[in-house]
Amino acid sequence: MLCSSHQRNQHTAFEAQATSGSNKQHVSPKAASGTNTQHMRPKATSGALSGINPHVTYEPQGNQWNRHTTYQPQGHFVNQLITYEIQRYQLNQHTTYQPQGHQLNQHTTYEHQGHNVNKLITYEPQGHYVNQLITYEIQRYQLNQHTTYQPHGHQLNQHTTYEHQGNNVNKLITYEPLGHQLNQHTTDEPQGHYVNQLTSYETQCHQLNQLTTYEPKGHQLNKLTT
Repeated sequence: MLCSSHQRNQHTAFEAQATSGSNKQHVSPKAASGTNTQHMRPKATSGALSGINPHVTYEPQGNQWNRHTTYQPQGHFVNQLITYEIQRYQLNQHTTYQPQGHQLNQHTTYEHQGHNVNKLITYEPQGHYVNQLITYEIQRYQLNQHTTYQPHGHQLNQHTTYEHQGNNVNKLITYEPLGHQLNQHTTDEPQGHYVNQLTSYETQCHQLNQLTTYEPKGHQLNKLTT
């Protein structure tokens, strides 16, 4: 099931769609308990933030980011080492900031809505396990780069980019959990999900290809996007 898409060039700079003034949400789907964790991306509270990092990897949900281009949609600063945008936090790969009492550094943990993420350390804040290979925190899933766990019946291995609500994505291994067929070189369509080896996360009804950039439903996805 293909969503309508506009094919883009993989190295073309894109103009961010933040000028619409809409308030987007990047929502983690409900976990097993039925709770819904939301990652809000409200508008910038002030114009004080400056110094955008030139190595932004991506910013989803309608704001188009290219790997080699710097944008500032809705006042969000994203650093190449940070897996998702952090509201109102200015992140730079070489500089330590302390916005809203949070110490941010390329090698230091940071806190976004109570979730601690560090590229080198795996630990559990508020029941969330996050490790350096996981692109965003997954509620109540223990993920470790060297160990295979099976929480909630989901098989996770050291190379799995993420496992979220029964959608297993792995860049090296092909297996079929809960009817989702994912392969390193092949783009399959299990239950409307397109996943390929370089895609960091599986987005419903989005066709992601390792060489081509698509724009389905306002999401700009680049082959080098984390």
